Amino acid sequence: MKRVCIGLLFCFFGCCVFALSMIRFPHCVPLLWKVPYFWVETLDSQPKAIKALNDIRRECKAHYLILSAHRSKRKNDIVGGVKNSMHTKGIAFDVIVPQSNREEFYSCAKKAGFTAFGWGGRTVHIDMGKRRWWTYGDDKKHRSGDERYAFLHKAPRNFKKDFALLRK
Repeated sequence: MKRVCIGLLFCFFGCCVFALSMIRFPHCVPLLWKVPYFWVETLDSQPKAIKALNDIRRECKAHYLILSAHRSKRKNDIVGGVKNSMHTKGIAFDVIVPQSNREEFYSCAKKAGFTAFGWGGRTVHIDMGKRRWWTYGDDKKHRSGDERYAFLHKAPRNFKKDFALLRK
């Protein structure tokens, strides 16, 4: 009986670790990229944005964790989003992307139709608005203008090349 209890406990622990790793690091779980993004992750986002997000998933063969998709104007104010955020229009996502995957992610996102990029420590903001870019400081606050260059190390090399930001 003791062996059965230990075996069940071990199985339960293993399942918990696997489930948590799928939630926290979905880009590392093999074959998870075949699972499309669910309506819960992309609630009220525009169909073209959801299609583009799934195009990234298929092209990169990785299922990235979506932190934020469509937001109401009220929720956008609460979380400190900019006034005319693309999140309120349903064409923006905040995605957890490790530094090691950013070059491939940028290529796939650009190919899928995303035109604006915000580079943070753990996250990348992508949207289908006008072509632009910015960074987030170590305090996780939006940086634009000349301030954004101080945090450009968070962006991949191919992005810097496309936006002519590489130093010669």
